[in-house]
Amino acid sequence: MGGYIMEILSRNIGEKILEKLWNIDLVAYIRFASVYRKFDDISHIYESIEKTEKRMYEKTKK
Repeated sequence: MGGYIMEILSRNIGEKILEKLWNIDLVAYIRFASVYRKFDDISHIYESIEKTEKRMYEKTKK
């Protein structure tokens, strides 16, 4: 078969999903991020929400 064999890292897939969710549904973004990034404490979820809010604010300022 003279084709190429491509390998895609699951890390890359996870980051792409986060990127797409960011633009579609922020609640889904936080939920996926909490599992994908293995949040083990509620403070990690709060930090992610704060970062998301800051990013949204900066996006609307432009």
